[in-house]
Amino acid sequence: MAKLSLLLHRILNVHHPFFEIVTDTNPDYSVNDALLIQYSRSFWGYVVYNTTTSSVCEWKIFDRKSSDSSFADQLKSFLPANLLHHSFNRVLVVHYSPRTIFIPEVLKTAAEENACWNFTLGIDPDEIIQPYPMPSLEGKFLQGIEKDFFDAVTTRFSNVVWMPYAATQLQTAGLSALIRLTVIGHTMFVAVQKEQKWLLHQSYPFETPEDMLYLLLKIIASFSLDPETIVVELDGFIDTESAITRLLKQYIRNISWIPVQQFKFPLTDEFSFTQPLAHIDRILTCVS
Repeated sequence: MAKLSLLLHRILNVHHPFFEIVTDTNPDYSVNDALLIQYSRSFWGYVVYNTTTSSVCEWKIFDRKSSDSSFADQLKSFLPANLLHHSFNRVLVVHYSPRTIFIPEVLKTAAEENACWNFTLGIDPDEIIQPYPMPSLEGKFLQGIEKDFFDAVTTRFSNVVWMPYAATQLQTAGLSALIRLTVIGHTMFVAVQKEQKWLLHQSYPFETPEDMLYLLLKIIASFSLDPETIVVELDGFIDTESAITRLLKQYIRNISWIPVQQFKFPLTDEFSFTQPLAHIDRILTCVS
């Protein structure tokens, strides 16, 4: 029987998801299934989806606790054993790291790319820099991934694709100015575009709706955007009638919600809180 649960409070034990959608409590993964791993400083997550039917079979998100255990042990703590040993036709890691930059095609050599990275973010000896091509934007992303996490994933899975979350928040055409805001737990991920140029991609912790509003208005002011005309797109764990949304509407005129466009989810008729589904749908649509 399909199972759907949403726990709006943050559960501190990493072994219990604060959000889950499961179509089968004992899933038998198929050759057409692919795996998406979500990773950030504040949460872990995984999605099993079928590439043939464009449907999500399983999705769970866990609070990430600081831990002295290795990344390999942490992976085992939240990924089921049958999932860890299945040969998925694709494994994608979406990395929500703020250590991400976009490199335009005019920088053609590795030396130029490294110089740009070092100048912008500095050198961290404990990370591996992974590229993610974006031909539509005439360039590529570079993302810094912790070595221990990189080794843990690549030891367990083969042919892993590393994708920065920033790549899913950018669009190549459309509005002259746009802010995309994703809320997961007590972290907001913000991307700012103006005239099809990427101005900002950053994550911010917050505790209250007032914190989020303050940060958003500060971003709008810092880029000389107009709160009367700027469009703010919302997705993630934020409801259309939540206290956060009601407060934002008092100061931001144009708020829109990203719809579910391509992938099918279990029990969607019983699930009115659709923004988490739109968040994953956008990621999977970008990589399909």
